[in-house]
Amino acid sequence: MVKCKVSLMVMISFCSSWHLAQGVLVEGSKWVLDEKKEIVYFFDIHNQVEWEEREKDELEDLVQIFKEYGQSSGKTVQILIEEIWNPFGAGNVLSLLRTRLAQEELASSIIVENIELRAASAIVQDLIEENSDKHSLLPPRVSSTEVCYPDEVTFSDVLQEFFFITASLAESYKESCDKVKEIHDEKMSFLQSYEKQLTQIFQVNGIDLDKPVALLLEECLTQEKRDVYNTLRTLIHTISNSFIDLYAFHRVLAISSEYKVVLIAGGEHSTWVKSRIMSRLDALRECRQGDFGHGSLREHDIMVPLTTEQLKNVLYA
Repeated sequence: MVKCKVSLMVMISFCSSWHLAQGVLVEGSKWVLDEKKEIVYFFDIHNQVEWEEREKDELEDLVQIFKEYGQSSGKTVQILIEEIWNPFGAGNVLSLLRTRLAQEELASSIIVENIELRAASAIVQDLIEENSDKHSLLPPRVSSTEVCYPDEVTFSDVLQEFFFITASLAESYKESCDKVKEIHDEKMSFLQSYEKQLTQIFQVNGIDLDKPVALLLEECLTQEKRDVYNTLRTLIHTISNSFIDLYAFHRVLAISSEYKVVLIAGGEHSTWVKSRIMSRLDALRECRQGDFGHGSLREHDIMVPLTTEQLKNVLYA
């Protein structure tokens, strides 16, 4: 088995949305890595209105479970969360978990770190997806370091954000073992090909990188130009999601073994993370509750939210 300098950890992965959505956990599983590292995933699916009440209850369930675990385990829990800023304060895990845990005054036993590095790339995706005349209705996007507004963000902001994440990745994996570096390099090679395509589209179409994207879209009067921006949105989506995959991957592995690490991130990332960490690093699954498949909801899938007891069973397995 691969031996890496990493801590005993719990890795919990949720599916987030760029938009407001109801979301609940539908699968949980516990894994063991390197014979001592405990890894727990919880996967979420969203955009199901009928789950609104369970969403609120689940937030409180998790607060209580973390509270009990933090008080009884004797080990500090460090939560890494792909946090969503929600201006309407909906009761979902990704937007309110940190606030709710802070209200419980658990600073001595639980540390929460926002690992969401994407703001510019997120708001640009929102802008291109929505009609240009609706951009004033979009809320800003907030990362752990930046706030981006829909009427101000540029493609240059997106490229600068990608540069910052790349630098953060390069720093975070310096002490990784060879197997982890191999996984990193494979992913970066994939990303570099997409970034090259992004640059080529900017150049071929003479797109002004410093002009607000909202204004560029207002000037987009033909379907051909709209198709160009839709392609840019797809590329930006692929690159930004892959970046958070890698950042979460390295950040989890970098934290000291003095802490139990919890990763709360998007379900779109779960397939890649699970296949690489679980398969490539020879992890063994010990427990599974619910069913989420490959991390994406197909048209005819029927999902059943995990119960409070199932959440506890997986975490304490």
